[in-house]
Amino acid sequence: MTGLQGIKACVFDAYGTLFDINAPVAGFRDEIGDKADRLTEIWRAKQLSYSWLRSLMRDYVDFWAVTGDALLPVSPAMPEPLRSGAGVWRHSVTNQP
Repeated sequence: MTGLQGIKACVFDAYGTLFDINAPVAGFRDEIGDKADRLTEIWRAKQLSYSWLRSLMRDYVDFWAVTGDALLPVSPAMPEPLRSGAGVWRHSVTNQP
């Protein structure tokens, strides 16, 4: 008998563990310039904040929707491919369409 019997699900947070949270901005570092790291920090803080607020309000949307919403406060300072939303972020981080 193993210590894993009876476990029906295992959940973990892949973002920041499996996905590089700096990858989307890193691809545009030359265009963004010295603001790149700060924009990543603001983007991640907004993403977490929006996730927590939606959870408290019981107003669930998927990860990509929250990520796209979190781009809005920082998007004016980002180049167009990142401004256009979470689809670009998703592709740059996971290489998925």
